[in-house]
Amino acid sequence: MGILLLFGLIAASFDPRLIEAVQKGDQKRVLALLKAGAKVNEARPDGSTALSWAVSREDKEL
Repeated sequence: MGILLLFGLIAASFDPRLIEAVQKGDQKRVLALLKAGAKVNEARPDGSTALSWAVSREDKEL
């Protein structure tokens, strides 16, 4: 039970906005989120990060 509670707390704190902005190629949104303090190393449960998405999109600007 304790492990499930801990996992729920970790999942509840995940903010997907930066990864979603990178996936969409929305440079303005990415910059705004970074300026607002978005966590650049935050990963989805599958391990993907904003950086991994930028690389997979071959987006040199992001």
